[in-house]
Amino acid sequence: MNDLKEQLQLQKYLEENGLYEKSFEHDNCGVGFVASYQGENSHRIVSMGLKAVACLTHRGAVDADMVTGDGAGIMIQIPKKLFATYIEEMGHRRPDEDSIGVGMIFLPREDIDKQDMCRSLVESALMEFNFKLYAWRYVPVNPEVLGPKANQSRPQIEQVLIGKPEGMSNEDFETKLFLIQKKLMRDADRHSLAGDLYICSLSSERIVFKGLFNGNQVSQFYDDLNSEEMVSPYCIFHQRYSTNTFPSWALAQPFRILAHNGEINTIAGNRIWMLAREEELECKKWGEYQKEIHPIIRPHMSDSASLDNAMEAIVRSGKDVLQAKAMLVPNAWSKNLTMSEELKSFYEYNNTLIEPWDGPAALAFAEGDWIGGALDRNGLRPARYAVTEDGLLVMGSEAGLVQVEEELVIKKGRLGPGEMIGINLKEKKLYYNEDINSLFEKKYDYREWSKENVSYLNQDLDSSINETITYKGDDLRRRQILFAYSPFKQKSVIKPQAHQGKEAISSMGDDTPLSILMLSRIGLYTYFRQRFAQVTNPPIDYMREKGVTSLYTRLVKKMNLFGDEKPQNCLVLSHPYLTNLDLKRIREMEGKPYKILTLDATFEAHLETEASQSRNYLETALDALLDQALKAATSGTNILILSDKKLSKERAPIPM
Repeated sequence: MNDLKEQLQLQKYLEENGLYEKSFEHDNCGVGFVASYQGENSHRIVSMGLKAVACLTHRGAVDADMVTGDGAGIMIQIPKKLFATYIEEMGHRRPDEDSIGVGMIFLPREDIDKQDMCRSLVESALMEFNFKLYAWRYVPVNPEVLGPKANQSRPQIEQVLIGKPEGMSNEDFETKLFLIQKKLMRDADRHSLAGDLYICSLSSERIVFKGLFNGNQVSQFYDDLNSEEMVSPYCIFHQRYSTNTFPSWALAQPFRILAHNGEINTIAGNRIWMLAREEELECKKWGEYQKEIHPIIRPHMSDSASLDNAMEAIVRSGKDVLQAKAMLVPNAWSKNLTMSEELKSFYEYNNTLIEPWDGPAALAFAEGDWIGGALDRNGLRPARYAVTEDGLLVMGSEAGLVQVEEELVIKKGRLGPGEMIGINLKEKKLYYNEDINSLFEKKYDYREWSKENVSYLNQDLDSSINETITYKGDDLRRRQILFAYSPFKQKSVIKPQAHQGKEAISSMGDDTPLSILMLSRIGLYTYFRQRFAQVTNPPIDYMREKGVTSLYTRLVKKMNLFGDEKPQNCLVLSHPYLTNLDLKRIREMEGKPYKILTLDATFEAHLETEASQSRNYLETALDALLDQALKAATSGTNILILSDKKLSKERAPIPM
């Protein structure tokens, strides 16, 4: 299908009929960076990055037109001298280089009215923050190198050149540009321009050149990149492979802080948790614009874009990019016998702030003084690196991406699971994984924080306490029916587990019909199916991969993600299964320091009524339960126990 309009119509049809969901988007790619740890700021590094991304075309994909790629791009430090010259050539007085900010922006190419509306939104936002708008600069491009599909969807690519107000620090400048970017996306939503305005980068530090092409077309498409004045101390590069998505200009990488090769398996939960907590998140640096950053995670983007959104918000709240990475994509720490207690406490503290964004991941990132790369805690993506005598650090999805003289190589290797490597550009210093860990250990007394405020529930079985509850006769039968314990399930599932302590072995193949089509009485849980990464993930088993997996579960709400305060009263369970004894122990914690309330999760079944009317009783009971939970939470209750133990002949349990 060569016509872009037909493809968009197909995508719309699939969405409307439940066959395609943007939130399921994943991608798998090639990624890396070239950087100097000796302060070299040159076109040589940019050129090396461009050659490296051209060597990654085999990690991308090509459309049926044999030209359009899934997306590729680079991120470099803004060449301030060059942009100061651009501003001077446009009739302005040559600005101080530290005062320059640049936005790389995609606009609708064929709709001039929408173009003007998008520019007006940008200009209004800059005016609100008292920034100087020097000019809009058309970015020279060569569309003839694009495939037909890429060219049909090609945006108008322009740069907005910005001046910092006098007296504003560089850190505040970057923070305000972040707030402007988030405000612009909210404004675009309000004006129905969300699909027309896209900000590749808006920064005083970094600039992104990307598009819907393959790696060998990046320098061919963007003329600017071939200028000797296009200099940088680093170059992050990325070649996208769209595993189960529709490629687009906006989803090409790098994003605003990172480039990511992998899949975030936990992405649905990560997005929902961030949405659930964002109303309570506060950052003093954002002042009156706290709400302008919402939503923190932009909808309808890929998993990599969502990870970038989260990292960007954490960094702009005041944490450095290394800590942001350690929070979002942590090392496996709880069972690591070689890790120091100080470093374990650092990760334990982060665990009270946010849940891991877990899945195969090779990352390259740049922000502030840092440029670096990292792997996920399972090490499920390749990341090779080489350090040269003339001051270069090269990291990539494979060795040999950048041509360096072998006699200049002083060290080479690969990142292990959870490891990082990076350069502090200000210090002109190379940091290996152990050096970065040392920074984490020394930042705060995380060990004392965790000791004082994180407690673990004793979930050991105590044989001296009889917690067994026995049901017999009609009472037992009623409960089996209510909770869908069929004779087959009792024989084939429960009995083997009780006798052998493990799941029964069965042959492959599952001819069980969809739950909605089943005639027998079944439980609510059977309507849910486990989602999994279909393309590149090896299976991971908790018993066989104990070193990198954990069943620990936190109770009590997480702290402010954007703060640096001590953890408060975090209760940790060693596993998510609660026995009656566990519940008893939790209830005994009432008032020290937990406020605990048990809510009845049963309702009057009215069995004599018709099914449609019974459904109304269930809905009414569920609404009432939600109201009770909300009132309890607003009054300070921090642990709610939903109990269906009051079920009887007249009362049925609300499915949980």
